[in-house]
Amino acid sequence: MRLILEYCNRIYLRQLSEGDKVEDDLLMRFHNLLQTYFRENRQLSHGLPTVAYCASELAYSPRYFGDIIHKATGETGIDLSRALSILQYEFGSERVGVVGGGHINGSFLCEGLLDEVSMLYGAAIDGREGFCAAFDGIEVSHTCPYKLHLKSVRQMGDDSVWIRYSC
Repeated sequence: MRLILEYCNRIYLRQLSEGDKVEDDLLMRFHNLLQTYFRENRQLSHGLPTVAYCASELAYSPRYFGDIIHKATGETGIDLSRALSILQYEFGSERVGVVGGGHINGSFLCEGLLDEVSMLYGAAIDGREGFCAAFDGIEVSHTCPYKLHLKSVRQMGDDSVWIRYSC
């Protein structure tokens, strides 16, 4: 079994190092996929495309797709500031709503890319373990809280409150 796994790993690594033709083809298809996604305004209904979505559309496993993109670009993460610039200049987006999980929200906050935080609170509490916070993944070394300024408070229906802060 170990011999088979080692052989599979060698094939996998060889595929990653086969050169520019595979990478160029994948990067071109990836670029076209993203252009189509944003041109058709899918981000409005589905949010930003995930690695899993892109990999599936391009017929790759998410991990293999991520490895190829990393090898081709040298990037391990997303440059959020650059991503926002592309949305603005190539697609005309002037405002972007970050409607993500705690890690996505935390990433935008840490990079100073938020100008407003809008939270809707309902009259229920769900403190089950394993659910992330609205802002998560902030480095432990960041010792002071991010300061927000109250912009507005508005009651929504009987039991909900919409609170808006500027950053």
